[in-house]
Amino acid sequence: MSRTAYAVLIALLVVGSAYVFWPQPVANDAIAVYGGDVPEEFVVRAGGLEQRVSPTSVSIAGLQRPPDSERIAQVWEILRGTKVPKEKIATVPAAELAAYGIDGAREVSAPGVSIRWVPSGDHGLVWDGTRQRLSTVPRFTVDRLDAVANRLDDTAIVPAPHQVTRIVSGTSRLMKTAIGWSDQAHPGRPTCNVRAERVIDLVRSLRLERLDAAAIDGLPIRAACTIGGVDGSGDGLVLSIRSAGADGWITAGALPPQPLSAGALDAWCRALADLATDRLIDVDIARARSAFVGVAVERGGATWFSASRRGIAYRPEGNAWEVAWDGGRERASESAIVALAQAVTRLEVDQVQTRSAEQGPSLLATTIRLKMHNGSEIVLIIDGGRAMTATHVGVVTSLPAELAALGPDALLDPHLIVEAPERISKIQRQDHLTEGAVREVLAKGDDGGWRRSWPERATVDGAAVSRLVRALCVATTGPVRLASAADRAALEHPEVEIDLHLSPRADTGLTSDIADIEDTMSRDRGFAFKRIDGSWRAVDKESGASYVVHDEFVQLLRSPLADDVVYPVVPSLVRSISIVRGSSGFVIAATADGWRISSGDQPAASQVADDTEVRRLLRTLSDIRSNRREPLAKPVLPGEAVLTIACEMPAYGNGSEVLTLRIAHAVGASAAASVDGTRSIVALPKGRFLVDQAMLMVLDADAERFLAAPTR
Repeated sequence: MSRTAYAVLIALLVVGSAYVFWPQPVANDAIAVYGGDVPEEFVVRAGGLEQRVSPTSVSIAGLQRPPDSERIAQVWEILRGTKVPKEKIATVPAAELAAYGIDGAREVSAPGVSIRWVPSGDHGLVWDGTRQRLSTVPRFTVDRLDAVANRLDDTAIVPAPHQVTRIVSGTSRLMKTAIGWSDQAHPGRPTCNVRAERVIDLVRSLRLERLDAAAIDGLPIRAACTIGGVDGSGDGLVLSIRSAGADGWITAGALPPQPLSAGALDAWCRALADLATDRLIDVDIARARSAFVGVAVERGGATWFSASRRGIAYRPEGNAWEVAWDGGRERASESAIVALAQAVTRLEVDQVQTRSAEQGPSLLATTIRLKMHNGSEIVLIIDGGRAMTATHVGVVTSLPAELAALGPDALLDPHLIVEAPERISKIQRQDHLTEGAVREVLAKGDDGGWRRSWPERATVDGAAVSRLVRALCVATTGPVRLASAADRAALEHPEVEIDLHLSPRADTGLTSDIADIEDTMSRDRGFAFKRIDGSWRAVDKESGASYVVHDEFVQLLRSPLADDVVYPVVPSLVRSISIVRGSSGFVIAATADGWRISSGDQPAASQVADDTEVRRLLRTLSDIRSNRREPLAKPVLPGEAVLTIACEMPAYGNGSEVLTLRIAHAVGASAAASVDGTRSIVALPKGRFLVDQAMLMVLDADAERFLAAPTR
């Protein structure tokens, strides 16, 4: 290209850029709907309220409130900033406004100023009385004006909660001092920073939304406090919480009572009641969680166990925690460690006092050290019925469950293994319960497919093996304990054994100082399964940790792997089941109290589900086998499906995955079906497959089948 051509091209680009980015001028005949000055004082009528606005206050419903300067500025910004062409402006005297539906219910007025507006169909009308001009504006302009002008007072009941330095509740008189919130009435108490700030947070959330006076004088007072300023002068602002059943109300001084939701009512009552309790540790672990890096527990002056993060090692599922004790080290549950730390801060004591030099712990005391990122420690000592810190001591009144069951096993991770499924490259199964003691070795080939390599080479069903891998990598167990005598006996005489070989984790691109060393090498894991005291337990062959596992989990470990598995669901992992037939459906979800069933369009109206029927459904789903596979056929599309079943299960790392089974109309004795999944680690069968209609009829059930029988 010649220089001339380049010059022409550059000129075209410059002209084009100027055309695109040059600001477009406003039409010369565009006129603001209000072009006058902003009065210092004015009256606003909107939303059925009249508000008298001055620079320092807003008079509304008989109350003098501080102004919301930002909203007031927005009102005038809308009126002065909205411009319309001349052809959308008409001269209309006040006497003719009724013909346009303008009645003064929406108005800003001041001496020499009268601005009214009204929505009208898909547009709005704004009338400037000074010039008797009626402007037609977009509908969103008057809608925005309605929303902003509705309340011009600051609705925060306490506009500056950070300035509150006094809280009086019951016999507690808390003052914010240089060392924190201290009880002036009881100088021997520890600081109450966390609990006082929790009250301040609730104060910060209070809003004056209702302006009418609700009749609540007859309701009982559940809690009350007085908040005040830094010098302690005056009576302060009295906050009273009343309730009738689940309905709550709060009054702040002479302001109208404000409703409280059930959650807010409970939060207020708990927060004020907590001010009367004594806790030795004044730290909010929930807020300081990122700075919390470990815990160490000493008993009798020697280290009992400790838990800490595994350095800076990166893992997809997050930084791992480990618990270590004399003779062992295992992966720990982060949630259990945080719960232990929170229990330390929840420990309540009575007869609290400043600790003297003579009030030291005995040799049998238990010391808990919470380690923080900056190297500091939060130390709590429990010595029989006493608890103490470096500064205070008291008598234990309530011992949280995490402290009552203190021990390294309480911190163990409830997962059998926490490894990426692709790392498992070999599985050895030994079923000693089956006649002839079934033993086999499964190996993963270079193509990612699974085959039996011993005792003889044979093909296996990829979906069945992948389901087994999923169960091992994702399953959450019941209570975990360190090996007991019965667990050690299970290692000697197991009923089922599973041994795994883990290959190094695929290259993550991390440098050696960040990558977890255990991810860079091969590892072997093994578990011995045996029924102990009525429950199946999986005992780690290396550490001896003993896990309670579901019966269905062990059944899956023992299942044949040569069958054509259709729906590779793991029953013990399922969190929810969605069943849709045509346009209707229902959901069965696992909760802390068992299974519950709800309609697809009314998820909140759930009912108790029959646990036996739900388990039977899950077993049926996992037992579906195909008569014939058609891997090249198109899968059953949502529009073809007469029955759709979706099971949600936990995925490796964080989140969950959903396996969806779609079943088409039956043709003869068989029906076509297909499976797909989200984030699936399972080798799902491709295409579609044929399944016995008789088996599928068991799945095609109404919601009533899964309802639990009413209790009498």
